[in-house]
Amino acid sequence: GFRNMLQREYTNGQTFDILETRDAALVLPIEKDTGKIILVEGHYPGPDEYLITWPGGYVDLEDLSPLVAGARELLEETGYAGQLEHLHSMHLYGYATAQHHLYLARDCVKVQEPIEEGLEILVVDFKEALTLLRETKSYLYGYMFQAVDKL
Repeated sequence: GFRNMLQREYTNGQTFDILETRDAALVLPIEKDTGKIILVEGHYPGPDEYLITWPGGYVDLEDLSPLVAGARELLEETGYAGQLEHLHSMHLYGYATAQHHLYLARDCVKVQEPIEEGLEILVVDFKEALTLLRETKSYLYGYMFQAVDKL
């Protein structure tokens, strides 16, 4: 797998369980003609619930960068392509090795059918996107504010 738990011991004797996992690229896509936001809804095994999220996923070993991973995930999950701009990178949380790399994708146009199965594509305005993310308890609700000054 690509997730491991490891123990890290420090010189003061404290030991911590650390989640070792790959970085992820997450994309906030903006549709070219409408200016609306493209979200995906799918079942996530951790909470065992349907969540609404930004398109995105792990940075695969063959990806040259998180930017490449973000463009790939956007295309696979939605069928859209656009111009990606880096917004921010942040640690997942204090007990994990991974970072989330956030991108804004401008001028998105649909270029193919999605490859990823089991996802519903939602095209909504910014206010509705905030509401949907908040109501489904998506961790991406807070990430939306990383993009506010870029929209």
